[in-house]
Amino acid sequence: MTLNLTVTRTVTSRLIGALKRWLQASLVRRLVLAQMATSALLWVILAGVISLEVEEDEEAKTRDIMRRGAAVVLPLAQALEAQPELLTQSLRRLDDFQRSVGSPAGVSAGVAQRAPQLPRIYVFREGQLTYRSSDADATFKIETQGNEALQKVTVNGMPWHQYVEDSPDKRLRFVALGPATLEAYGFTPWSRSWLLLPLMVSLPLLLLPAWLSVKLALRPWAKLSNEIAARGPDDLQPLRFVPAHRELSPLTRAVDQLLSRLRAARGRERSFIADAAHELRTPIAAIQVNAEALKARKLSAADLELLDGLLRSNDRAARLVSQLLALTRSDASPELTRTDQVDLEALVQNVLATWAALAQQRNVELDLTSQADLRADLQVDLEADSQVDSRIGGDAESLTALIDNLVGNAVKYSPPGGTVRVTVRADANAVQMTVTDQGPGIAPELRERVFERFFRAPGQAQSGSGLGLAIAKAVADRHGATLELSSGPEGLGLRVMLSMPRS
Repeated sequence: MTLNLTVTRTVTSRLIGALKRWLQASLVRRLVLAQMATSALLWVILAGVISLEVEEDEEAKTRDIMRRGAAVVLPLAQALEAQPELLTQSLRRLDDFQRSVGSPAGVSAGVAQRAPQLPRIYVFREGQLTYRSSDADATFKIETQGNEALQKVTVNGMPWHQYVEDSPDKRLRFVALGPATLEAYGFTPWSRSWLLLPLMVSLPLLLLPAWLSVKLALRPWAKLSNEIAARGPDDLQPLRFVPAHRELSPLTRAVDQLLSRLRAARGRERSFIADAAHELRTPIAAIQVNAEALKARKLSAADLELLDGLLRSNDRAARLVSQLLALTRSDASPELTRTDQVDLEALVQNVLATWAALAQQRNVELDLTSQADLRADLQVDLEADSQVDSRIGGDAESLTALIDNLVGNAVKYSPPGGTVRVTVRADANAVQMTVTDQGPGIAPELRERVFERFFRAPGQAQSGSGLGLAIAKAVADRHGATLELSSGPEGLGLRVMLSMPRS
């Protein structure tokens, strides 16, 4: 029962998803429907023109047939006027012969039964009905005088063609009555002369060719879209795909112009940041020197407290300048220009030594678990496993900045009495470094955004610039590495894992 319910829900969700995708606006569907609508409109117009032509032709044929019928019936009626019974028999045989050989081809029996094709014949002598066809309406009344003209009349709610012709002495009158509908001419949806059936059959069969033709016609558009979608935020070069199609050229030029403006804007931004950071380093260093010299003098406790605040602010400004310079270097060179053999474990130890004083001041413990410690814990032969170490190819300066930002964030956000655990492990393919703190952590929905520049998670008690993780991500990308954020043990704190490939 539970399995059937699960299958039903899965099928229902897929059907709903397919329906939503179908109802979503689609340019391909619009083009296909436009083709179908255009084809249907052309068929309808063509059918209307043909129906008018058929009606005119059939009226001329009907008039000619009825005129020839009058040329036969009126002389016969004059010759046998004195013998009414013989006249009736002769006209009946003539009428039967006409119906036996005159049934039009291509008309089904059902249509012929609903609207008989051949004219009904009436013969009047001095206003009295002398003869009528077996299927003619006995109550029919002539509405016009004889003038050898074909006119339309209505009998029992149906349109008919009426032809009237009098004998030279005006004593006899020949009246022929034929149906005036298109069905009477064999012009029906099921006849060979009608275009509705081919339209009904061809439109569904044209859907697939129309869809394929539109998809093929839009291939340059799809290729252009794929190239734009594959671009990264740092790839602002002109589009490599330059379509020759007249409709796509304006779009390509507009995108290239936009990319050119973005390149110029980013260049100005990088130049401004680099220039400003370089210019700020000198006054910040001077403030640092003067403040430390002033601190060596005998000052009151209040003055020393103010001076300590000045030094902390100056350190923060110096760190921000360093981060801006590191970010500018990453933007200027998104790919590694040189690679050296770097021992990641040694870099981690140096960075931890740098942060040891501040960690001790904040009562935060730094704990490093190295590759050698892991092998010892697992009782692995160090000599047999000596080929697996923490050396990788990369840029030592930028990797130091990456580790410094990760460890610095962990120390800064860890509570007093907390522990920052750093683990370095290696295998034959990659080297991994994990930094785990016991701070407030980062909500899962914000873990992608914290890599954006100047973005800081809301509710943070510690001050910062929002550049540390952005710099770390830029360095990791340059080295082909990955940065993953997750929760610490028991869902507390933040764990940052850096995975560096050896190649």
